[in-house]
Amino acid sequence: MRIRIPVALAALLVWPVLISAHGALSEQIAKISDDIGRSPENARLYLRRGALYSYHLEEDAAEKDYRHALALDSDLYECHLALGELYLKENRASEALVEADRYIERDDKRGDAWLVRARALRSLGRSSEAIEAYDRALATLSRPVPTHYIERAELELSLGPGHRDEALRGLDEGIRRFGPVVTLETPAIDLELAAGRYDEALERLDAMDSQYILKADIDEKRGAILALAGRRMEAASAYSEALASIASLPLAKRSAPKSMKAERRILRELERIDRAPEGKGRIAQCISEF
Repeated sequence: MRIRIPVALAALLVWPVLISAHGALSEQIAKISDDIGRSPENARLYLRRGALYSYHLEEDAAEKDYRHALALDSDLYECHLALGELYLKENRASEALVEADRYIERDDKRGDAWLVRARALRSLGRSSEAIEAYDRALATLSRPVPTHYIERAELELSLGPGHRDEALRGLDEGIRRFGPVVTLETPAIDLELAAGRYDEALERLDAMDSQYILKADIDEKRGAILALAGRRMEAASAYSEALASIASLPLAKRSAPKSMKAERRILRELERIDRAPEGKGRIAQCISEF
């Protein structure tokens, strides 16, 4: 998921009329084809038509147009990034890497070029190089998205447990940019738990309370963290709060499959705690209330 418009589509933005104003893509392709007929030496027309073909999922036609544009004007280096994005979409990682590098040789300030390089290297199993490319991408993308930070963190973790803190620092970089969003805080919590840092995990959970749709979600997660920390009675209280939140929902929402599944899951966890010596009798009372 990319917010920044790929170079192939960005090329369309210099066209006098935007895509949305022209109706069907096939009509737009036909129009540019007519323009090409009148100006067959105009390389940018082929780049623009290639962008439309790519958007229309006609990859072979797109590639042909990009290549023809380069044959007409070897300095139209935007075609290299357009090809890189096309090859990446087609799982042709080696070719995508070649094209991304050709673009970067001409312009190393373009974040989505570094992103193509990073993703191609990731597909090729060259994790360390991919991480460096993600670093460059995130430093230069004007509008990164949380997914980019998660992809980099996953690569860090693929290098082994010793890189856990580096992955966490990378996620925190995204959190500083986007705030405590669930998509970044959830993997960060998992990393804190893997390192046995339960208090830090709870602090992160508290920071993203408002990001959950249901209060029950946050209470259930808190119960799970406390149970992992061996704080069973506190876990039982958190789970009981989660059940109370579900019970307070309107009947239609409480009867929804998600809520019913959560309720059963929480009751199972409470039963596990009840089987522990310090939980005897305490949890049975909680369960009977629901």
